[in-house]
Amino acid sequence: AGENGSIDPEGETEVTYNTDAAFLITADEGYHISRLRIDDLYNINDAAGFPEYTYTFEAVANDHTIEATFAVNSYYISAIISPEGTGQVLGGGYYDHGSEVRLEANPWPGYRFDHWKEGDEVITGEDGAPAGAVYEFIATAGRELTAFFKEMDYVVTFTVVKENESPVTGATITVSQGTDEVAVITTGSDGKASIPLVPGSYDYAVTAEEFEDDSGNFNLSDMDLEITVTMLHTGITGVSPPNGRIMVYPNPGDGLFHVEYEGTEGTGLKTEVMSVTGNLVYVGEFHGTGNLRETIDLRHVSRGVYFLRVNDNGRISTLKLIFR
Repeated sequence: AGENGSIDPEGETEVTYNTDAAFLITADEGYHISRLRIDDLYNINDAAGFPEYTYTFEAVANDHTIEATFAVNSYYISAIISPEGTGQVLGGGYYDHGSEVRLEANPWPGYRFDHWKEGDEVITGEDGAPAGAVYEFIATAGRELTAFFKEMDYVVTFTVVKENESPVTGATITVSQGTDEVAVITTGSDGKASIPLVPGSYDYAVTAEEFEDDSGNFNLSDMDLEITVTMLHTGITGVSPPNGRIMVYPNPGDGLFHVEYEGTEGTGLKTEVMSVTGNLVYVGEFHGTGNLRETIDLRHVSRGVYFLRVNDNGRISTLKLIFR
């Protein structure tokens, strides 16, 4: 016998004339019979590929030789993904017995690796936890493995505040996609509430006792998002400054908003318009009379809800703008 296997009996064996002589050929673990030669003939079809084979010389009347050679087993490691189009797996293919296999599951943008499965069983590591995206093992048999991916979750944090920027506790935020309600969350004492969401376009509605309802929308792509919602007390369209008034028309409007403000004589005024996510989309500064006559053009931004803030020497006035 060659390396990695044996023949039993081995060596020279005396056989009584006209009797049978059987020989057991056995490959070592992880190997198989590559070929079997009887005298000068190769008997490949009968023995090749098997880990064990018995050959019998019948009615022995002459000398004979038997020789076996062995080869290492080669296994196919199948590695696929689920669902389709969510990522890829590297490392699948043929491996010799005893070789180290390294499979690597790589998600496409917007997805994350979740777990491996073989048949109906979730593959676990030595600690009993699900195996990670890189899965290594020793090849001892063919295997069919599936890497499962899920859409990536990102955290959206809402901060709900009053006109003076103090937090609103107990505000109810309803998040939806189209006609489907995704979640309902409530703000804590800090005015904040968070929710993990997969990328996409969402609408939200905010309600709180003694405040006007508010709503808006946002797009979630590849990062966490913070959204600030300023609630106005019921019946109040703006916060009147101590020494004057603020008026915006038309509101709701088509992107052009006319602002009138009576402020403190001789002071400077600063106007800012912010989106619900806190992005600054407009800034204006005025000095002298304390009175303001201004047209704010928001036609360069997306339609939605915005907040106008007028800073009159440290006194803040806030008004919600609705761009339809």
